[in-house]
Amino acid sequence: MAVIYTDTALQQAVLDELASEPSVTATHIIVTANAGNVTLTGHVESFAEKHAAEIAAGRVKGVEAVAKRIEVRLGFNAKPKANRLQQRW
Repeated sequence: MAVIYTDTALQQAVLDELASEPSVTATHIIVTANAGNVTLTGHVESFAEKHAAEIAAGRVKGVEAVAKRIEVRLGFNAKPKANRLQQRW
Protein backbone atom coordinates (compact mmCIF):
# COMPACT_ATOMS: atom_id res chain seq x y z
CA MET A 1 0.00 0.00 0.00
CA ALA A 2 1.38 3.40 -0.97
CA VAL A 3 1.83 6.13 1.58
CA ILE A 4 -0.16 9.23 0.71
CA TYR A 5 1.03 12.58 1.98
CA THR A 6 -0.15 16.05 1.18
CA ASP A 7 2.45 18.12 -0.64
CA THR A 8 2.85 20.32 2.45
CA ALA A 9 3.38 17.34 4.76
CA LEU A 10 5.92 15.79 2.38
CA GLN A 11 7.75 19.10 2.05
CA GLN A 12 7.95 19.40 5.84
CA ALA A 13 9.11 15.79 6.22
CA VAL A 14 11.97 16.43 3.78
CA LEU A 15 12.89 19.68 5.55
CA ASP A 16 12.94 17.81 8.87
CA GLU A 17 15.15 15.09 7.39
CA LEU A 18 17.58 17.67 5.99
CA ALA A 19 17.69 19.42 9.37
CA SER A 20 18.51 16.14 11.12
CA GLU A 21 21.29 15.22 8.67
CA PRO A 22 24.57 16.33 10.33
CA SER A 23 26.48 16.64 7.07
CA VAL A 24 23.95 19.08 5.57
CA THR A 25 23.49 22.76 6.34
CA ALA A 26 20.04 23.26 4.88
CA THR A 27 19.77 27.01 5.35
CA HIS A 28 20.18 27.63 1.61
CA ILE A 29 18.13 24.68 0.35
CA ILE A 30 14.53 25.18 -0.75
CA VAL A 31 12.24 22.15 -0.86
CA THR A 32 9.08 21.89 -2.93
CA ALA A 33 6.83 18.85 -3.27
CA ASN A 34 4.22 17.86 -5.82
CA ALA A 35 2.53 14.46 -5.82
CA GLY A 36 5.54 12.65 -4.37
CA ASN A 37 8.07 14.49 -6.51
CA VAL A 38 10.46 16.62 -4.47
CA THR A 39 12.61 19.40 -5.88
CA LEU A 40 15.70 20.64 -4.06
CA THR A 41 16.98 24.05 -5.13
CA GLY A 42 19.55 26.38 -3.64
CA HIS A 43 23.23 26.03 -2.88
CA VAL A 44 25.66 24.25 -0.59
CA GLU A 45 29.42 24.50 -0.03
CA SER A 46 30.58 21.07 -1.22
CA PHE A 47 29.74 18.17 -3.48
CA ALA A 48 29.60 15.90 -0.42
CA GLU A 49 26.97 18.15 1.16
CA LYS A 50 24.98 18.19 -2.09
CA HIS A 51 25.06 14.39 -2.27
CA ALA A 52 24.06 14.03 1.39
CA ALA A 53 21.07 16.36 0.89
CA GLU A 54 19.89 14.40 -2.14
CA ILE A 55 20.21 11.07 -0.30
CA ALA A 56 18.44 12.46 2.78
CA ALA A 57 15.50 13.70 0.69
CA GLY A 58 15.23 10.38 -1.10
CA ARG A 59 14.97 8.35 2.09
CA VAL A 60 11.83 10.17 3.29
CA LYS A 61 8.80 7.92 3.13
CA GLY A 62 6.46 9.10 0.37
CA VAL A 63 9.15 10.59 -1.89
CA GLU A 64 8.86 9.08 -5.36
CA ALA A 65 11.56 11.14 -7.10
CA VAL A 66 14.04 13.90 -6.29
CA ALA A 67 14.82 16.67 -8.77
CA LYS A 68 18.33 17.82 -7.93
CA ARG A 69 18.87 21.50 -8.60
CA ILE A 70 21.38 22.30 -5.88
CA GLU A 71 24.46 24.29 -6.88
CA VAL A 72 27.82 23.84 -5.24
CA ARG A 73 29.45 27.13 -4.28
CA LEU A 74 32.89 26.92 -2.79
CA GLY A 75 33.26 28.57 0.60
CA PHE A 76 34.62 32.07 0.87
CA ASN A 77 38.10 30.90 1.89
CA ALA A 78 38.33 28.10 -0.68
CA LYS A 79 40.51 28.71 -3.72
CA PRO A 80 40.85 26.56 -6.82
CA LYS A 81 44.04 24.48 -6.89
CA ALA A 82 45.34 26.35 -9.93
CA ASN A 83 45.35 29.60 -7.96
CA ARG A 84 47.19 28.00 -5.07
CA LEU A 85 49.82 26.64 -7.43
CA GLN A 86 50.25 30.01 -9.10
CA GLN A 87 50.78 31.70 -5.76
CA ARG A 88 53.78 29.46 -5.05
CA TRP A 89 55.64 30.65 -8.13
